[in-house]
Amino acid sequence: MNIVITPDLTLLVLAGLLLALIGVYAFYQRNKRNKLAKEKAEADLEFKTKELTTHALHLAKKNEVLKKFNNFSILPLLATNHLLLFFNIFCRIDEN
Repeated sequence: MNIVITPDLTLLVLAGLLLALIGVYAFYQRNKRNKLAKEKAEADLEFKTKELTTHALHLAKKNEVLKKFNNFSILPLLATNHLLLFFNIFCRIDEN
C-alpha cells in the first residue's frame, strides 16, 4: 500500500495541526484567566474578612465605651454646667 502525499493532504494535515495548536493555546489561556480570577477572588475575600474583623472590633470597643458611659450619670454634668466635658465624652465615643 503506497501512500501518496499530495498537496491537498499536506494542506489538510497542516490545517489539522494548526487547529490543534489553536485549541491547546485557547485551553491554556482559559486556565490562566481562571487562575487569575480565582486569585483575585481570594484576595478580595481576604481583604473583606480583615475589613469585617476590624469593623467588628471597632463596634465591640464602641459598645464597651457606651456601656461604661451608660453607668455614668449625665445629670450631674448638666446640673453643674459641664457641657464642654459632656461634649468631649461624646466626641471620644465617636472616635472609638
